Amino acid sequence: MTAPGPKLLAHLDGHHSHAVNDALFFPELDAVISVSDDNTLLCWLKRDSGQFWPSVHQTLAAAASAVVFDPESRELYAGLANGDVWVYTLAEDFNGVVLKTQFKAHAGRVSAMVLDKPRELLLTAGKDKEFRMYSITTGYLLGRLPLDAQCTTLQYDAETQNAFVGDYHGDITVVKIDGSSLTKGAVLQGHSGSIRALVWNEERKLLFSGSFDKMVMVWDIGGRKGVSYELRGHGDKVQGLVFLPETQQLVSAGDDRTMVVWDIAAERTKVPAWAESDNCQLCGAAFFWNFQAMWDAKTVEFNRQHHCRRCGKAVCNACSPNMSSFPKMGYEFPVRMCNECMKEIKPEDKQPLAKMYPARHQVVSMRLVAAGGSHDRTLVTCGKDHAVKIWSIEDMLAGVTSQDSPTVVSTSQGSAPACAAASTSDPPAAAETADTADAAAEPPATQAEVVPAGGLADLVADSEEAEDFDPFSH
Repeated sequence: MTAPGPKLLAHLDGHHSHAVNDALFFPELDAVISVSDDNTLLCWLKRDSGQFWPSVHQTLAAAASAVVFDPESRELYAGLANGDVWVYTLAEDFNGVVLKTQFKAHAGRVSAMVLDKPRELLLTAGKDKEFRMYSITTGYLLGRLPLDAQCTTLQYDAETQNAFVGDYHGDITVVKIDGSSLTKGAVLQGHSGSIRALVWNEERKLLFSGSFDKMVMVWDIGGRKGVSYELRGHGDKVQGLVFLPETQQLVSAGDDRTMVVWDIAAERTKVPAWAESDNCQLCGAAFFWNFQAMWDAKTVEFNRQHHCRRCGKAVCNACSPNMSSFPKMGYEFPVRMCNECMKEIKPEDKQPLAKMYPARHQVVSMRLVAAGGSHDRTLVTCGKDHAVKIWSIEDMLAGVTSQDSPTVVSTSQGSAPACAAASTSDPPAAAETADTADAAAEPPATQAEVVPAGGLADLVADSEEAEDFDPFSH
């Protein structure tokens, strides 16, 4: 019997023909705040009819990319595409906003913001390739850190005061905050496209990243051993992520109009490094560039190099005609397998470790409601269809209660890498428009480097060998 999917509780459609970039849901008041590329900020209230209607329609100076709210001071921060942050005071009944102040936070679009209320800090990341820190009491700039690429998304660990900044090149930079000092730490590399979503789980010390490359990566930062693994279950870029620690499940969504629920407690196998060879590593046939071998054999063949996703060997098409899913490596869809690996794959190896459900729109961003009661498992998705949708996921997540830590198993031939509201209107980068047919043009993303701020590339090849890895060191 198929498990029930997400239940749509409300559909809010009030923005004008532009993507909704971020939204906040307040279940105790049945209220919503949303911001959009149509230069508006809307506050919604649920009426007696059961429908949500706008109670505030605030026009902004530019498209709004991110929003955060401080319930204590009732201050609402809206990050704009022109680099401004506008600060409003929200009425308790959600029927009015008053502009308190505005300031130029970045020279380009404000991609993401995080509020650290105990330390009275507003952390921002922008398309001007900078991470910045502001005082929410004075509005003064306390620190700035130039980065290597346009920033796209942001997460923050308040306990250790480490920020994780995703960028347009597909890297994740760890930024250490110490008073007014910002220090660049490790750079996590594993994606081949821009980072579109980040989620940090403070309890487990796990960082999840979603990317233009259609892949989700799980970074075990708490283990300090550089372990990470891939999850491949989307047909288009991943733009929203939420993690549920109670059930050890990750929910991802994106442009393919699909929600995928991943079992993070399941045993996982690291993806092997892709081998490079002039000849097929199974039958010995020369690849098309190996003219000398073809001359010696007095044959002319056009053999392309492919790679088995399970073992990583370089193989010809005749030795790898098979397609199979392999969820233990994160492959929920069928991928290329060599003849040897296909013989070893058992039916139980194909059992899915993720569930897929229709999201009914292209998701730009996604949030999990943190309140208790009947709304403790409610998702809010923002879409390119200028709509906000509120979902109940109680039934969707039923049945998985494991509290075990995820297990990552090494493969004999492989190596693996070491170890919030995002702008989504950027044009594709060159790395994002590469040929994806067979995904054979480049090696898999798990051949990642952890690059300290000093610029030395330290490859963490295997978790058993990386005993003292610390992603926060510099």
